[in-house]
Amino acid sequence: MRKFLSFIAIACLPILAVAQVSQDYAGCPDAVVQDPMVTPLFGKSSDDLQDYFSEKLQTIIDNQHPTGEFELKLVIDENGAPCLTTFTQTGDVRIEPNHIKNIVDNMEGWQPALQDARPVSSQVMLLIRFKSTKVTTRILTK
Repeated sequence: MRKFLSFIAIACLPILAVAQVSQDYAGCPDAVVQDPMVTPLFGKSSDDLQDYFSEKLQTIIDNQHPTGEFELKLVIDENGAPCLTTFTQTGDVRIEPNHIKNIVDNMEGWQPALQDARPVSSQVMLLIRFKSTKVTTRILTK
């Protein structure tokens, strides 16, 4: 019986290694425009988002050599200020949820979404993927 239980414990290790951890945050604007005419953008070039997260997450890459991903749901308000609403991490990459919130809260350079040529609050989903010493970041579209 003990050997059987040991086998079950070992067999479950890969499942435990890819556990999903999720954190929700309050305090973001509730009124957001769904499917705005112009979606929010970060920075001036398509590389700016990648560069920002690569720099901010470098210590995780150096210390953990992780495999996994973060999914971030943000509200970008009409002034371009980001607010993290949901953070989900999967795989063996580990970070304190409040650390990722601080990284997002300090993101300057968002251009808000536009609706009828006026800035509006909207949601954006980011996917940050880790594979050993590489991190890739992209905005998820529907």
